[in-house]
Amino acid sequence: MSDAPPLEPGAVVTVPEVAVKWWQDYVQIAQVIAGLITAYTGLFVLFGGGFTNTNSDND
Repeated sequence: MSDAPPLEPGAVVTVPEVAVKWWQDYVQIAQVIAGLITAYTGLFVLFGGGFTNTNSDND
């Protein structure tokens, strides 16, 4: 990098394109959603959440 000549006004700098793995974005989004579902389920179970049966057929 120290061998590079100094830049002058109006110089055109080319930067090599870095390949981006687009699927990593989808994996990240899926991980966040799975984490939220896991956290919600964990809190639901931890605090004794349960399903109440409002249909009473026990006449």
